[in-house]
Amino acid sequence: MSGRSSEALAPGPVSDILWEPQSASSVTVSWSPPQMPNGVILKYSVVLERYEDGLIIDSRELDGTTIFTDNQAVVAEVPYNVTVTARNSAGEGDPVEIVDFTE
Repeated sequence: MSGRSSEALAPGPVSDILWEPQSASSVTVSWSPPQMPNGVILKYSVVLERYEDGLIIDSRELDGTTIFTDNQAVVAEVPYNVTVTARNSAGEGDPVEIVDFTE
C-alpha cells in the first residue's frame, strides 16, 4: 500500500473568516479551523495589511482562532486584506484571504 498518511500532509485551509470592527481603529478577526487538519494544528499565521499599498498593519502567529487588533494604523472606511494560514508538523496549509474594511 502506498501513499502518504494524513499526518504527513499540511492542513487544509481555514474557513469562515469573520471581520468584526470594534471601533474606527480596532477589529476582531476570527475563523474556523481547517476541516482537514491532517494532524494537530500548531499555529495560525495572521496578516492584516492595507489593500491599497500592502502596508502590513499586524502580523502574528497564534494558537487560537481569534485575533484582536487595536492599532492607530487601522483607519475607518479603508479596505484591508486579512490572510490566515494554518500550520501543522508537515507545514503550512493554503492561505485564505478576505478583503473588508472598518466602519
